[in-house]
Amino acid sequence: MICRALKKENIRYRVDCDKKDNSTNIIITRWDNYLKLWEIKTFDVCKRKKDKFIDIAKNLDIYLSLNSQFREKFFKSLNMYQWEIAKIIGSWQANICRTIDGTHLLKIEQIIKLLNCSGYNMCKMLNNSNYVRIGSLTKLEINNTTVNFLKEFKSL
Repeated sequence: MICRALKKENIRYRVDCDKKDNSTNIIITRWDNYLKLWEIKTFDVCKRKKDKFIDIAKNLDIYLSLNSQFREKFFKSLNMYQWEIAKIIGSWQANICRTIDGTHLLKIEQIIKLLNCSGYNMCKMLNNSNYVRIGSLTKLEINNTTVNFLKEFKSL
């Protein structure tokens, strides 16, 4: 029954059967699927799983992909050298160069630090972004669910 519901919601999963204790585990994959489960408050049913999810979510590396025109404007608005920007966000000058070129993304926490030095706010950043990336694999479109997740776990 659970697997049928997951299929209906287009949530990817796999089923593992443990022969030692004759148990069945359903393993959800990809962060877009976890966001669906978080949005409908599935984790609220079990305190242990909710606490585990919160611990993982708060420590995620979440990146923002700024569109190319806005990215240039944003870095020009900082009116700083690349090494100064790197020092503020705890990175290296070469990474800032790659970020300006669009080959490297900034973490949400780094963007929040830079917002204090620019004339932009987070709403403007999100409106001028292509996608949010969680970790190195999962790209998510920016929608209400993604923004609410970022507000709760990354203090936007």
